[in-house]
Amino acid sequence: MDITVLRHFLVIVEKHSISSAAHYLHMSQPTLSRQIGELERDLGVTLFTRGPREITMTQDGHYLVARAKDIIALVDKTTNNLHAGEGTIRGELNIGAVESTKLTSYMKVIDAIIQDFPDVRIQLHTGSNSEVQAQLDSGVLDFGIVVGKMPLHQYSTLKFPETECWGLSLPKNHALAKESSITIT
Repeated sequence: MDITVLRHFLVIVEKHSISSAAHYLHMSQPTLSRQIGELERDLGVTLFTRGPREITMTQDGHYLVARAKDIIALVDKTTNNLHAGEGTIRGELNIGAVESTKLTSYMKVIDAIIQDFPDVRIQLHTGSNSEVQAQLDSGVLDFGIVVGKMPLHQYSTLKFPETECWGLSLPKNHALAKESSITIT
């Protein structure tokens, strides 16, 4: 599988047309069609259903979009890290974080990294615990910030000393309404 062809595949997806993608990529439409045909043969699947004026992505095509983005991100990250200068920390740092009221606290840490390492480009990805964990497992993220209890035995972990404070609205006659605070475990 050629990384350039994966990039071309994503342009076709973005442009919704092989001819528009070929024009954008400054290449002939038959050349691009041949590349995609070879990719389909290599993978043993059909990525697009071709009509007279349009193409429609198949289920396998949709699957490859997500994987191609991951593969390209890993290749780009590896290339950037290999070309980092001697004595200078540079490259890309992909951080995943669960959307939370504490995200502003995490941004202070990210700002400090930017100040200390101006040649490091930071990409922040937000999502659920399971999304952050899946991106860690696939190698897209360098590290992730998750909340709550989840199985983390396969990771090196560090627990933040902070807790989140949330409000709770209850009817006045509810049993918990008499409590000044509650702990959720």
